[in-house]
Formats: sequence, structure tokens, C-alpha cells
Amino acid sequence: MRYHHFKFYRWLIGLCCLIFGVDSGSLLAKEYDLGILYTSNTNGYIFPCDCSTENLGGLARRASVFKTYREKYPKSLLYLDAGNFHSSYPKEARHDKLVAEIVRYLNYDARNIGEQDLVYGKEFFLKHVRDKNTLSINLTERGGRALFKPFMIKKKCGFRVAILGLLTKNAYSVISDSIRSAFELKAYQHALKQSLEKVQKYNPDLVILLLRALDYNLEFKLAQQFKTIDLILTCTERFAIKPAWKVQQTIIASAGKDGECVGKLLLKKNTENGRWSLVQAEHIKLNEEIHQNLKLKRIIQTKKSR
Repeated sequence: MRYHHFKFYRWLIGLCCLIFGVDSGSLLAKEYDLGILYTSNTNGYIFPCDCSTENLGGLARRASVFKTYREKYPKSLLYLDAGNFHSSYPKEARHDKLVAEIVRYLNYDARNIGEQDLVYGKEFFLKHVRDKNTLSINLTERGGRALFKPFMIKKKCGFRVAILGLLTKNAYSVISDSIRSAFELKAYQHALKQSLEKVQKYNPDLVILLLRALDYNLEFKLAQQFKTIDLILTCTERFAIKPAWKVQQTIIASAGKDGECVGKLLLKKNTENGRWSLVQAEHIKLNEEIHQNLKLKRIIQTKKSR
């Protein structure tokens, strides 16, 4: 019975929109205040990984999803990546140059740096990987000179959204000593505390942490220790066994492995206590039903054929 009521409600909205010239997508979007499409652990896979039993993934499919949502909801979504966009080990520099070009094409609002994004060394990283949207509160050049902004403030749907990027020592230590010699990683506890204090000066409505860590249950610990963090988007794959978790007032989510999915969160702010709740959380599987973005497909084919 409830299902039929819902269908009637949708039909009624559509009829009103047709009569009064209102876009039904924008009207339904009022059910939430802010949406986020997020990714993690692309691991340099331009095409679906051979390890995927369902042939999931592929950056041309991801681009198609992004394009669809940008056209449908041009003002209410953020596009974020939690880290490790590049290959897990050096393969061929030409391959990851193309990965970096695709990153720019996808046009993220903000990206965290994972240890895999450093595997070709400092020169490659500075020339091809780093851009204005990469963040890290604790990764610097050797000697302490900043390589990135520690955080950014984005205005979206009338809200001030603070976004921070964090890489922990356990993940960073995976890469070789020779590469690490060009960088410096500050202890995350002090760096995070300091950055969150600075963020509060901007009076943000929403605080998002993009996290790459290999520390067991760190996401839970951070949610309990740093109460001002509203959302943690993590690379930790085990958090992808369901679309989202809630620890006290903090939402935690992961897009899983090998770029197989795009995570989607729809959030609504409680005007009384200022906290955020989930309206919807899902993993959009990049399967064969999602057509590849033709423009990006041509770019990939051209670059790969050279």
C-alpha cells in the first residue's frame, strides 16, 4: 500500500512540475541538503581490473557517471577522492601520466594524497600528480616546506564545507626509502588537531576528512576523538562492506577497491543541533550497463596507441 502511495506522490510531483514548469529533479533534491560522489583506491586501473569477477570499474565508466550527475544536479554535489589514484607500484611512467591526465578530466573538487600517488618519486609527483585540488595536512617536502594546502573551504548549496586530507605513517612507510627521502610526514595527531582548530575559524557547516591509513580501526578512533569531523571518506576497503557507518555523530564511508564503484552520499543538516544525517548511501557499481564516456574513451585510445 505504501508503495502505491509513493508512486502516486511521484506522479503528482511530476504533474505539478509539468504544469508549473518546474524541474522535478531539483524539487526532489530538496529531500537532501548536500550530495557527495566519492572514490578511492583507483590503483591506476584505467580499465576494469582483471581481478574483478563482475568486470567492474574503468575510468571511462566513472566519467560517464560523473557527467550524468553533473548534468542532473549541477549545483548540489561535491566530487571527492580519498587517495591512491595511481598505481600501487611503478609500472610505466607513460601509463600513470595518462592516469594523471584523466584525474584532471574528472575534475574533482578535492583529492587526498595516498602513498601510491608518490611511487614515481618527487619530480614526477610535482609535475604530473599534484594540482590545486590535492590536499594533505601532514605531508611536506623534506625540510618542512608545504607542498599542498592542508584544507580547503568550498561553498556548496549555501553551506561552508571544510575538506582536509590525511596520510598516516603506516601507509606512507610502504613506499621505498629513496622516495620517502624527498618528503616528510608529520605525526597525524598533532597535524589533525592543529588543522581542525584552524578550520573552525571559518565556521564550517560540514567538516570532511579524506583519509588514507593502514591503522586498524583508526576511522573509529578519529570519530571518537575529533568530534568536529562530520564525515570521514576512507581508503580502507573493509569499510565498503556496507555503504556507510555511523560512529556517534560521524559518518564513515569507503568506495572499496580498484575503482570498482563510485560512492554516493546524500546528507541533510539538522537545523536544531547542526549535525548531519544520511538520507541515502549507496555504491554505484561501474558495471557493463554503464556506457563509457565517449570523449574520455577516445583520449585513452589515442594515448594508449602511441
